[in-house]
Amino acid sequence: MSFDLSVSNLNTENIDAPYYLIGLINRFNNSFQAAADNIFEELSWKQILSKLEKQGFVEVHQDSSDKRKQRIILTDKAKVFRILYDEPSKQAIQLIFGNISEEELLTTISVFTRLNKNVDKLKGRME
Repeated sequence: MSFDLSVSNLNTENIDAPYYLIGLINRFNNSFQAAADNIFEELSWKQILSKLEKQGFVEVHQDSSDKRKQRIILTDKAKVFRILYDEPSKQAIQLIFGNISEEELLTTISVFTRLNKNVDKLKGRME
């Protein structure tokens, strides 16, 4: 079986499609995780929220009806930031997904959803 390897130098002559797909998923996941690690530097969500609050992007208020909950409110500074970076973000998404049709994206989402369900079923058998 042969695959479109225009972005890869792999010889897939002896690789079955499911194994190749798992490799691609792992490669993407590793790249995505590395980028996320660089952004968050392994901070917890509380540390991230605290930094955002200190920098004036959010305000954290205790819920008046349930003291266990906190409400996070975007500040004007965060809204301006969004306006400034929304378009560059859209451009980055366009670069990543620009040559992939809507149909291909929907098919990929469907396949990944089914794969996740199958993995969950497998986990259930192993527990």
